[in-house]
Amino acid sequence: MSIHHIDDLPAPPARFPLGHLKTLRQSDMRRQLLEWSKQYRGLYKIRVMHEALVVIGRGTLIQEVLRQHPGAFRRRSTMQSVFQELGINSLLSAEGQQQRMLFNPAFSGEHLRAFFPSMSRVTRQLLNKAGHIAQSGNPVDGRWLFTQYTVDMLSNLVFGYDTNTLSGNNDVLRGHLAALFPGLNTRVTSAFPYWHWYKTSKDKKLEQALNTVHVFLEQRITEVKKQVFDQPTLRKKPENLLQALVVAQEENSDAFSDSSVISNAAAILVAGEDTTSSLLSWLAYLLALHPDIQSAVQEELLGLPDASLQQWPLPQTPLLTASIYESMQLKPAPPFIFAEALQDCAVGDLFVPKSTRLVMLSNAMSPDEGHFPEPEVFNPYRWLENRWLEKDKCTDSQVMPFAIGLGASPDLSLALPEITLSMGRLLEKYTISVTDAEPVRERCDFLMPDNFSISLTPLI
Repeated sequence: MSIHHIDDLPAPPARFPLGHLKTLRQSDMRRQLLEWSKQYRGLYKIRVMHEALVVIGRGTLIQEVLRQHPGAFRRRSTMQSVFQELGINSLLSAEGQQQRMLFNPAFSGEHLRAFFPSMSRVTRQLLNKAGHIAQSGNPVDGRWLFTQYTVDMLSNLVFGYDTNTLSGNNDVLRGHLAALFPGLNTRVTSAFPYWHWYKTSKDKKLEQALNTVHVFLEQRITEVKKQVFDQPTLRKKPENLLQALVVAQEENSDAFSDSSVISNAAAILVAGEDTTSSLLSWLAYLLALHPDIQSAVQEELLGLPDASLQQWPLPQTPLLTASIYESMQLKPAPPFIFAEALQDCAVGDLFVPKSTRLVMLSNAMSPDEGHFPEPEVFNPYRWLENRWLEKDKCTDSQVMPFAIGLGASPDLSLALPEITLSMGRLLEKYTISVTDAEPVRERCDFLMPDNFSISLTPLI
């Protein structure tokens, strides 16, 4: 029987009066939602107190929602209000074209070329760290290693500042960045804005951290404006994102204020740290679990001309790129896409009333739809066999890292070359293996691997 109304959707058993709120607070929330998705064939509802949320686990239905954005659907309104309160409303949380006018020039291929020397410098610091790890013979926390790398990379690329945490520098800014995403995640996923009446220690740390980041960025933007004025060549070849945003602001001065530039730079810093470090960590873990695929990637890399990964543009590495996308399919960051209906509309056979909230599972790979047979298996070769990496076919893959589709995420423009460069340079020199410790667990604030120890062995 076709489903026509939300009331007709199946739902897991819930406890009165909170509904499924307890499930949404658990660290294995994603696993539970995926299990229910299999049970209810990719379309069901859950209840948070008095509100029914539609959960979608079918790629075809998710693509239908994304095609109707921004006319019929938008990001969840609570996300924008939280970001607005904290002064980081940006392209990552806002709708419409105005923010894109600021961002698009900053993420052009020409600007990425200018960013590349900074990317190479930080990647050399990662290789130095890897050398010490390999020489010691001791395992290290993989999540810690890749988070340090991502923080160093983003601080250089976003505002031209070297935190240098890979070299052991205990930078104050790094400590504040560590408090940002857990606090943001708690507020965005909260059923009501409790912090208007009572602030937890996590809320206080979040607001203190954001205040520090804002003060830092205000100082940097003054310095960057002077740099751009003193060095006109930076207008065509900015060396970091903040310089590129300042140039874009000059070209659209009526539309963008300093606060808009600061908000967008801060948002990229916040979101980019967790997304990129999560993807790097899972990619390393999955390659370590599949040594045959890791060896094939290494063979591909060693077959490149000398120093290819030290030059822009980066060389074609089909299997490494396929492995990156496959890891994003298995362990997407973020793991969910939240949306809200702006008007009465339809998704498939389901009538969706205005203001209905949707939870879309980012790696919604239903074998029934024929897109991804055995979607839970790490198989990067499927991307090559089906030619999914071709530009006109990539959207058909149903992969939605960085919330692709609900407004393009510029994070991906930085993350893909960053991941290719770092993992490519690592695998040129080392084999990654996981230790025989406890199984790696998912930590659902941004789908980060927990309890993830790796060892590095030099290639002979």
